[in-house]
Amino acid sequence: MHTEFKYSVIVQEKSYSEKVDSLSKEYKRMYDVQENLEWTLGKNPLLGVACEHDKSHRVIKTAAIGHTPSFWILYRFDPSESKVYLLSLTPVSSEENP
Repeated sequence: MHTEFKYSVIVQEKSYSEKVDSLSKEYKRMYDVQENLEWTLGKNPLLGVACEHDKSHRVIKTAAIGHTPSFWILYRFDPSESKVYLLSLTPVSSEENP
């Protein structure tokens, strides 16, 4: 039996991609974190926790890679278009990222 795999399209908002580019100067593995995030959300866009004020917005925490910390990612999933819109990212504080 063949199962077709549907992968959501990832769209980076301009401010998001600019922040990733900026952080890549400080964190050597930033693009690895980004690639992992895109693969994960493309495969399972509902993985993050839904925001209380707007259920279409979700938050997910990335994994740290080497000296590159974890990040909180805010994104929106549009199921009608099967698109994930990456909106913002914030480094996880050292207290939250042992």
